[in-house]
Amino acid sequence: MESFLGEFQHLRIQLEDIKSATENFDNKRLIGVGGFGKVYKGELCHFKGRSMVAFKRLDRKFGQGDPEFWKEWFSLNKTGENCEMISAAECIFPKEYIPDEDNDPGYVSRKISRFPPGNCYKTGSWGFTGHVRTQFLSPHITYTVNLVFKDTDEVLVPTEQRYVCLRYKMKEEQTNSGGWMMADVREDGWMMAELFQFESEKRSVDLEIGFTPYFGEMKGWRSYVIEGIEFRPIEKLEHVMLDDNEDMHTISETDETYWENKLPNDYEKIIKWSEDDVKWTTKKELYFTLCKGFQMSSGQVWLSLDKNGKRCLMRPARYALIAKEWKWKSHAESRFKDVAYSPVHPFSIVCKINSGILSPETKYACYLVYKLEKSPEVLSNFEFVMQVRENFDRTTDWRLQDDNCRFIYIFNPQTPVIRPKAGENSHNPMNRPKLKGIPKQRNDGWMEVQVWEIQTGTTIEIISMRFGLGTGYYGYVTLSVQGIELRPE
Repeated sequence: MESFLGEFQHLRIQLEDIKSATENFDNKRLIGVGGFGKVYKGELCHFKGRSMVAFKRLDRKFGQGDPEFWKEWFSLNKTGENCEMISAAECIFPKEYIPDEDNDPGYVSRKISRFPPGNCYKTGSWGFTGHVRTQFLSPHITYTVNLVFKDTDEVLVPTEQRYVCLRYKMKEEQTNSGGWMMADVREDGWMMAELFQFESEKRSVDLEIGFTPYFGEMKGWRSYVIEGIEFRPIEKLEHVMLDDNEDMHTISETDETYWENKLPNDYEKIIKWSEDDVKWTTKKELYFTLCKGFQMSSGQVWLSLDKNGKRCLMRPARYALIAKEWKWKSHAESRFKDVAYSPVHPFSIVCKINSGILSPETKYACYLVYKLEKSPEVLSNFEFVMQVRENFDRTTDWRLQDDNCRFIYIFNPQTPVIRPKAGENSHNPMNRPKLKGIPKQRNDGWMEVQVWEIQTGTTIEIISMRFGLGTGYYGYVTLSVQGIELRPE
């Protein structure tokens, strides 16, 4: 224990600071009571500012001692809601398994862990059970249930995503969830996979989750090291959208100065790029005309403005994809002559962009604009993740992951929702607000998912994009692709 405490010496907080933050452990600062004692909340000052913190106070008269004290981790999020994590040693148990000298399960230590040595669990080839009991959740809050684990001893980059195999279900359920899915890499280097969502009715909850190995054409079940199961309140984000009608109602029709300021300084040059005459009578009308966009370069580009007057560019599928990798057809909802559909696997995005068409010194996100056609039934239990890779050829193994790849979803990922009664589970959108590779529905009826980024400079140059999208699935999904769109981030 002393060696463990010594490793985290830099995180120690002076007792006087703790007493000050909790007002000398005043009951009004009490969050809850567990088998090891009481938990308090308080605000601490540090070099980055102020943070709300949870403090566990060991009291052996409650029946437990040091071992139990170190098997749970508490924290508060930015809005003061309780987070709780249970160590693997406390909640993960092996199922019956056939002995395997190379892959035997058991409790292990990891140098970088919030729990003392021996509190992590290495999985074997025959699955395991998670039986977790919380004590300090905030009532009436929607929580996510997350597995915190690693599949490698390598140092992972925070905000990175990893492609993992997890099949699991609640004890009462008949059907597995999960499969091949993405896990987020946290700031501490551990991975986190969202398993369930539920609304807490009280501070305590008792869940039993079975994890089952999956063997298929992918490189099936891997050995994971599990740190624990964490309960986190769903992160709430405010989505700000451009509302053209709001501008129309609040700004006078005759306020030409306002609308001219919303236009870029070179709007007269941009108008000349249009293949058709751009007709307008007021600057307001011109602004919305340019936001809608127009074709240029003989139909090879659709140019428009975003709400800040920066240029956006869309390349039709015919000029962004390799023709022989797709079939082609017309589509009533496309702004271009034809769309690509039914791709080979993998398929490539290859195009060159003249940076002079884009706004200078701007970071652009590149989106695949598509529609889902008939989805194979074989994929119904998958999140259908695709790998985006810059360097690839015919020998590339799309089941592997390294520094040269990233991942995107083609379907909107869903998380099972735990209901009070067994069999009532439904699904909610997965709570990954910071993940760029999640598809979104567009106002024009198409879907989009971010696949790449580029940066423009101060000088005009030709920007080349070449990357492939592939998957290790034993099935495929049918897409119709309208094109590739570049918008300022």
